[in-house]
Amino acid sequence: MMSYLNVDSDVYEETYNNLAPEDIEFILQETAVDTDILGVDSLTGYGIIDAGSAMARID
Repeated sequence: MMSYLNVDSDVYEETYNNLAPEDIEFILQETAVDTDILGVDSLTGYGIIDAGSAMARID
């Protein structure tokens, strides 16, 4: 996974923010929309990925 570069326009300093694969997995699991039995199940897993909520959680 590649990191992305954030530049703070006020300070003009470059900072790198990295998320480990485990962080991404956790965020996707926590923000998924449950579609069947409440909680994780063998048919639908964690549910449907909610990309908007996942991205909002990162920021």
